[in-house]
Amino acid sequence: MKRTNENIVSSFFYYMWNRWSKTECETVFGSMAGHFWAKWCGLSSATLSGAAERFYAELGNNARDKIVERACELYDGQRFVTERKEEDESQINVCECCGSRDIQIRAWVDGNTNEHISDIDDSSDDFWCDSCEEAHYFVSLKEYKERMYQWWKHLDLEENKRLSGDAEDLDAWWSSLSFDQQRELYKKNYWDEE
Repeated sequence: MKRTNENIVSSFFYYMWNRWSKTECETVFGSMAGHFWAKWCGLSSATLSGAAERFYAELGNNARDKIVERACELYDGQRFVTERKEEDESQINVCECCGSRDIQIRAWVDGNTNEHISDIDDSSDDFWCDSCEEAHYFVSLKEYKERMYQWWKHLDLEENKRLSGDAEDLDAWWSSLSFDQQRELYKKNYWDEE
């Protein structure tokens, strides 16, 4: 999809008209979904302007970026995107702690020559996670998913049952969760306990 302004606007409105739901709100906003869903519900009363326009106007830049990215992921203008290009998860870096893609690497530059300094020490202060709001190293998305799955497999049966709400097939239950749901469980029950 070529992201022209017209295409982005069309994608957003078709997404809001055809797909927007509480589930989509959870997909886009994760743990903040309750706040954004309440905002949506409050703005969706009948008025001269539509709820989608008012909702967008109420969002901050970060929230706007997230919802527009999701809209463009699912819609190409007014067409629903049915084929998704598979990402190479071994090439995508995420925070080692929370699994977020909202990460940054500090590039050290010599102030006199404006050239990158290549022989700096490998300090964790050079890696930053916006979601955690602190320095963490990065791992590949593939490695992070494997790490979460190993954690899940090595919990005792009682803990698996408790976290899954007594699901009968624990592996099927785990696999049915989105990446964001899996990482929320992992972070809350593994990292936060550390």
